[in-house]
Amino acid sequence: MNATLAPSRPALLPPRTLSRARQHRDADYQANVAIIRCGPNRGVAGVQILGALGTQSGEHFIPFEVQELPAMLGRDFGYAGMLAVLERMRKLGIRRVLIHSDDVALVDELDHRAEPHRELNLPYIALGCKLNEFARARILAAPAERLAALREKTTALAGSIYQEVA
Repeated sequence: MNATLAPSRPALLPPRTLSRARQHRDADYQANVAIIRCGPNRGVAGVQILGALGTQSGEHFIPFEVQELPAMLGRDFGYAGMLAVLERMRKLGIRRVLIHSDDVALVDELDHRAEPHRELNLPYIALGCKLNEFARARILAAPAERLAALREKTTALAGSIYQEVA
């Protein structure tokens, strides 16, 4: 009998390469964030997105509203601004990001080093859920000098739009 043995496993497929659009979408990003209170129930979040090698970067200025709670002493603006920033990043198709913020209290609360005020429980949970929509996202504390230029730009823009910056 001249029988030929058939291979027991299929031939290996060539390695899968990602399309250029998928490579762009899956690239890692860094972002600097400055959140400015513009007046009662209003704010502007300035975001400087720094793309990975070969990807786009840019600045975005996002107005947002928040139902201000006097007991929060402005802490609710940090949460609302960060939610607006994360929503914009999702719309841009960003999946992995490292965010730098000078809001140390917010970072401490997210890293479980401090407890959020009880009236901030809902924004805290919403922010955690929004972060979980990303493949990987983290918010880190950054020195104020690192974000000074972005903060100045955001403040100037907020002043020109709202004519009053708190």
